Amino acid sequence: GTFEIVIPDGYALLDKRPGAPAAPTPQWLLDEESAEQNKAECFNQGTHALARGDYAEAAKQLEQALGYDSWALFWLGSAYYGLGQYDLAVENYTKLYKEFGGDKNPVPFCNYARGLAYAKSGNLEAATADFQVCLPAMIQTLRIPSGGSMFEYADNPLIRYGEYKPGERETVIKMINRLRLITGEDFGYDPDAAAEDK
Repeated sequence: GTFEIVIPDGYALLDKRPGAPAAPTPQWLLDEESAEQNKAECFNQGTHALARGDYAEAAKQLEQALGYDSWALFWLGSAYYGLGQYDLAVENYTKLYKEFGGDKNPVPFCNYARGLAYAKSGNLEAATADFQVCLPAMIQTLRIPSGGSMFEYADNPLIRYGEYKPGERETVIKMINRLRLITGEDFGYDPDAAAEDK
């Protein structure tokens, strides 16, 4: 009795509140809900396939999950990178980069991943530009390890599910390895050295 809702011709009202009178759910709505559940399942399967290194399965599942979550674009790029399809990796990283704000709001973990894909595809100029954007955030992580949390999240989708949680020391070691990879320098770090040396 507070207000009146006029239902236009050709439309139907479906009250899904708890305790509302039972009414049949239109097929289009059931189809829409089913499609969303399917995308969620594909996203879950794709991220787990990526985490275990099954890049072909990850790409297949994450393609089906597009539109469910923006991270599907990033991890699809990572799957293509793992398959050696660097142009497709760049394409997906770029879509996410633009979605997150792109040049106005740099996305260091995305610049890093896209830079690696550019480098592998032979576009060293674009790779260098991306690495220059992500380098300050990477170096800052050496002083403030929590600054590298998005790099870790991007590298391991299991963090999303609470199935993996890197510590500060591990985050710094991984960041040093990322820096070694993009600069070609070892910074005195030897991954095979004794724990005390690391």
